[in-house]
Amino acid sequence: LRHSRENAEDLIRTRNLDASSFVVEIASNDGYMLKNFVENGVPCLGIDPASGPAQAAQEAGVPTLCTFFGKELAAQLRDEGRLADVVIANNVLAHVADLGGLVEGIRTVLKETGVAVIEVPYVVDLIDKCEFDTMYHQHLCYFSVTALGRLFRQHSLVLNDIKRLSIHGGSLRLYIEPREQVSERVRGLLEEESRNGVDRIAYYRAFAGRVREIRVALMDMLRDIKGSGKKIAAYAAAAKGNTLMAYCGIDTTLVDYVVDRNEF
Repeated sequence: LRHSRENAEDLIRTRNLDASSFVVEIASNDGYMLKNFVENGVPCLGIDPASGPAQAAQEAGVPTLCTFFGKELAAQLRDEGRLADVVIANNVLAHVADLGGLVEGIRTVLKETGVAVIEVPYVVDLIDKCEFDTMYHQHLCYFSVTALGRLFRQHSLVLNDIKRLSIHGGSLRLYIEPREQVSERVRGLLEEESRNGVDRIAYYRAFAGRVREIRVALMDMLRDIKGSGKKIAAYAAAAKGNTLMAYCGIDTTLVDYVVDRNEF
């Protein structure tokens, strides 16, 4: 919540948002991000296809449409004269199969002077920190700055600025605009990725080798513990935990039980 509040406050200050502005958030959940704009008198609209969170947002005073965002909805908002000064999409791109359609929708609904602020997991952090166990089925993509820059340019948008974040193991906050004003931070990350081979297959093969080494070391440790007569428990049944268990072959012969506070 603090992460979202600080992001909202920064946008209100740097973009001079007020009662004449309009903010759109894609995948707005229960409105925890947009409520910061509501509290500051900035008109906004949340878009989320999940009925439960969308209803909760509406009950909290955050205007919300319970539907998917895409080119069609973006065109409808444009035709209604509801172009956005800011479009927010946090942790959305990794879940979307039709990336081109989503980005085209953002371009359609964004004012010429507007900005899209998007957060995505950063593939470089994932690979350099060997965070393979944070990968899971709901994430279809992990992004490099190189790939993102190309994606946005295909839809007449420019990745102008960027911030690296520690959240979710390493993420990027992207600032996308119709007009080109590319910052030194973007240029620096592009040069760094090129220098480190992020756009070449060898970079990913080396990652695969390190992952295999971790699997061998982890399984050896678990077998040694089990072989000494001790019990092994897992804490928290997180969705991403399945990646580790499935890849390593961890089953009930090694783990005696799992504890999680969430009954679901």
